[in-house]
Amino acid sequence: MTIKPGSSACYRCAFPVEPESAPSCAEAGVLGPVAGIVGSIQALEALKLLSGVGEPLLDKIVQVDGRTLAHTIVSTTKLADCPACASVPAATQSG
Repeated sequence: MTIKPGSSACYRCAFPVEPESAPSCAEAGVLGPVAGIVGSIQALEALKLLSGVGEPLLDKIVQVDGRTLAHTIVSTTKLADCPACASVPAATQSG
């Protein structure tokens, strides 16, 4: 997920409710090379943002299946009332 502060959805917009429990990479069976693939995608997205070349995956989440190398792109939306990135985030509101 590529995030451009102030203009795209953030992680909390995409996942407004924290999971009750989530397995660790070791528990879920994530192999080391998958982390390298995802890291390369993240680096590419950062370079797109910094250089202005290409179209970054804003408001989208890329899911990669390490077994088949299939990928799925899921759209998300910036939430106007997001507690993390709204124009006045909930964490900074008084009251």
